[in-house]
Order: sequence, then C-alpha cells, then structure tokens
Amino acid sequence: PGSEREISLKSSESVSVALSSLGYSVLQIDLRETPVSFPSEYGVPTPQYQVLSTHTATANDILIPLPIVMKPPREGSSVGVQIVRRNEDISTALENLMKLDSNILVEKLVEGREFTVGILGDEVLPIVEIIAQGGIYDMGRKYPWLIEGQTNNPRVEFKCPAEIKEELANTLRDVAIRAHKSLGVEALSRVDVMVDESGCPFVLEVNTIPGLSTTSLLPLAARAGGLSYAGLCKKIIDLSLEIKRS
Repeated sequence: PGSEREISLKSSESVSVALSSLGYSVLQIDLRETPVSFPSEYGVPTPQYQVLSTHTATANDILIPLPIVMKPPREGSSVGVQIVRRNEDISTALENLMKLDSNILVEKLVEGREFTVGILGDEVLPIVEIIAQGGIYDMGRKYPWLIEGQTNNPRVEFKCPAEIKEELANTLRDVAIRAHKSLGVEALSRVDVMVDESGCPFVLEVNTIPGLSTTSLLPLAARAGGLSYAGLCKKIIDLSLEIKRS
C-alpha cells in the first residue's frame, strides 16, 4: 500500500517462498489498509490527535500544542512523517503532506522510548525496543536500500527481548493486547508503542499487515521466542484457518 508497496511485495515474496517450502500452494494478492480508531471502552492510551483534510487545512486549524507529528494516515513505514517544533514550519509540512494523502493525521509528539509488540493469536511475542540514533525510525532507517542516493546506513539498533523492567514489560503487553482486541484483530498484529519520559505508554498504531520480510520486526520477535521464519508463516496460516472454522 502507498509508498511502501515495494516493502509489501518483498514481504509477500518471503512468505510465499517459506510456505512453498512447507508444501503449501500459494496465491499472492494485494490488500489495502484502512485507518480506524480504537473503541473508547478498551481504554487504549493514544497521543492527543486530530484529523484534517489536505484540501482545506491551514496552520490555524491545528489545535494541538507543539511539538507535533504530522503524517499521512494511509501510508506506512513512516513515509511522509513530519516532526514540527516551530509554528513557521507548519505550512511547509502541510504542503509536503498534500502530495501524499487526502487527510493529515496530527498527533502530539511523544518523546521517549520506542517499542513494538508482536501478537500471534492470544500470544504476545518478546518485546522489541527500537533505538534510532540521531533521529526517528523513518523510511531511511527501515529500508536504506530503497532511498535513492543514500550511501550510508543510518544507525538503528533493535533489542529483543527489550532490556526493560518487568513492570514496564507487563504494561506494554497489556496495552498491546487491548489495542489488538479493540479492533477485532484475531490472527496477528504488531503494535507500535511510545513510552514517554514519565513512563506512560501511548499506542501509535496497530499494524494488521506487518512487514514479513525475513528482516522485519515481527519475524525478529518470533525468532527471539523460538519460532523460525517458516514456523512463523505456518503459525499464521494455522491461526487463520482456526478462525475461519469457528
């Protein structure tokens, strides 16, 4: 979907090869993601946010105090993400985002530690901490080989299992499961969470079609939990078939 189409195709190819090696007959298709909100009764903590139309939005429409994150809600892999700390930069950010989507998601910037939590059925995989040196975990850090003219590999470190206290780990598992279940997700997801400097978690999104290339974060978490890449693909198939039968 969107600008990360090449990543989606690479994930599809990796999964196809793995399942074919296990004797499955594989048909590859495209799916389109649609952003949705968390039902309030699940109490999923999120940053303060608003959604604006790119056709009518101006700097005066932004009600959230700086610093903020502005991004196209239908893109993935942090494509188009704008970190805005000064009022004079809002107009430029709006102009950039108008090229990518008909809507703009504006969120209060959460500064702190970044985690992602993989879920298979009711099982929470080992938590991954993402440490992007000198910036955010953006497209250039996720897929440097896709960025034209980029010769260096911006430093990013993954710690899996995350080196955190059990109290924080339990909190992350809890908010991830609540976010996962609130959207009716059944087989798998990967929940992205920021933890601010006071230790409060904020769910950024639930990836219902997470990256599944051999170097993606869900397979990384699965390996840390003792599940091979082929085993992960088989587990997803098994969970999906169980849901269909029920």
